[in-house]
Amino acid sequence: MQMIHQIIFFNQSKNSQIYPKKEISLWKKIFRTIILIFCYFILSVGLTFYVQWLYNTYGFHFPLTVVICHLLLKFLLSALIRCIKACWKKQQQLKLPLQSIIGMVMPVGIASGLDVGLSNWAISLITMSLYTMTKSTTIIFILGFALFLRLEKKSWSLSCIVVMISGGLFMFTYKSTQFGIFGFVICLLASFSSGIRWTMTQLIMQKSKFGMKSPIDMMYYMQLWMLLPIVPVMIWFEGPRLYNNFKNTDWNNIHTIAMTVTAIFGSAIIAFHMEIMEFLVVTYTSSLTLSITGIIKEICILILAVEWKGDQMSGLNFIGLLMCLCGIIIHTIQKVLSNRNKIAENLELQVNSLSSNNLKMKIVLIQIYLY
Repeated sequence: MQMIHQIIFFNQSKNSQIYPKKEISLWKKIFRTIILIFCYFILSVGLTFYVQWLYNTYGFHFPLTVVICHLLLKFLLSALIRCIKACWKKQQQLKLPLQSIIGMVMPVGIASGLDVGLSNWAISLITMSLYTMTKSTTIIFILGFALFLRLEKKSWSLSCIVVMISGGLFMFTYKSTQFGIFGFVICLLASFSSGIRWTMTQLIMQKSKFGMKSPIDMMYYMQLWMLLPIVPVMIWFEGPRLYNNFKNTDWNNIHTIAMTVTAIFGSAIIAFHMEIMEFLVVTYTSSLTLSITGIIKEICILILAVEWKGDQMSGLNFIGLLMCLCGIIIHTIQKVLSNRNKIAENLELQVNSLSSNNLKMKIVLIQIYLY
């Protein structure tokens, strides 16, 4: 009988240790999310200003060529890291069957290529305010695809948050914007592609059975597919100019050539790390959260640009900024409460399971004792 009491006491003490873990787990998730978003934010803002400097100040007016260089370098870096991991840890790396690559990875890769390529192209064609205003439609496309793929639950609160952020960003960027129809269409297509890109990425990394949990594996399998839509467009629009530029280049001027290669390589390194952070944010939160983080980034970029150029912010712009910030804060609170509810539900299931097991153990031990 004493043995029975000891076992029951041990199991009850295990029960009492579950509840403190709830808060630790929640705060760990919040801390991890903040770190990932902060790293993505810094890298993304840095890359935006870097490529603007590369295209405008430095004078390398070939955005699609730069994107192709980025994709090739990111593929080589991800392949190198996979090889190092295989040699160092003696573990076989993830190998996807051809059917899975064509069925799941290829559509995401093509959408990603269109998103990155068209976004870079749009930056060189239109003003930053028009680019930001048009790119803000990404969140609407992401919400639409996320609801279609059942990655997000339908709710009025979610719809209101999206409308609030999109409308606020439109008001924030609304001014005497120089409207270019071609650049606007290119940017809108980039937003549509971005919606497909990140909802499909979330589906693969969170819910697929392929084991695509690592950003390195995702990048390794995606980069070459991303080249597929960009290369023909680059050849059509930049090919002749690029050929003439190569033909007229003074190849004896090693300093200029080295500077150009270093500038492109530097932007590729930033893009590589930024994409890792993007995949991690989508894996641990959602594509909608990544989109809202991107909007915060765009707001900060516009504020910095306004400060540097000395422009004035109108009353409508200020109201739009407040609407954006309110929508972002509400979304953040909603995510925290949602995570808290999920943890509480999992905890309740664990407690019920443990209580059921305890009861079974007690019955078995009593039967043994009586026997």
